[in-house]
Amino acid sequence: QKDTCDKLMDVLQCYADEDGSPLDSFGSPLSRSPKDSEAALLDSDGDEFMSVEDDESPFEDIDDGMEAVPTLLDFLGGALSTFTMSRWRQSAIRRECVQFEVWELQRRTTMFHEDWRAPFLPHDGQKQSRWVDERLQKHPSVFMSVEKAALESLPPIEAPAAMAPQDRWQVATDATTDKDGWQYATDFYKKPARWKAKATVGLCR
Repeated sequence: QKDTCDKLMDVLQCYADEDGSPLDSFGSPLSRSPKDSEAALLDSDGDEFMSVEDDESPFEDIDDGMEAVPTLLDFLGGALSTFTMSRWRQSAIRRECVQFEVWELQRRTTMFHEDWRAPFLPHDGQKQSRWVDERLQKHPSVFMSVEKAALESLPPIEAPAAMAPQDRWQVATDATTDKDGWQYATDFYKKPARWKAKATVGLCR
């Protein structure tokens, strides 16, 4: 940054050498018009302003058509604003953790069979997709067809844009499930009370 400022000072000094414009306290040409009725200048202490009338202005020899050259203070102010905006944008972007909940449904042919698979009866409807939400409908983040989703052994959830998986799927187990997280019933009921942790006569899980 020091090298950049030194180069900038050299460029500004060239402007001052070419048109004879005075330099301010930073060594940059003063961006000021002699037509101004009053010029505000900082005194040596930097606490008060003093006014210079038109007829006392020390800048009468400045060409009216001279383009205003940014001072070093303007340059540093712009750099500071850019830095502040960058920091603001970084702080505005926060990482959030979103937890997805998905239910796996399976059905077996009879209670004497162990051929558990995706629901296959005609009245199962969207449950045939195997991966559903709490309403027992195809999960909204499963974008493949019902037939393809039924063949997946893991939840085929597609993360939304700008999001990425942070962990593996975890099976939820508690007192209402068996050791593998399954609950059993004679059909796919929405009421939790109809589901048991044992597969005695359950055709669905």
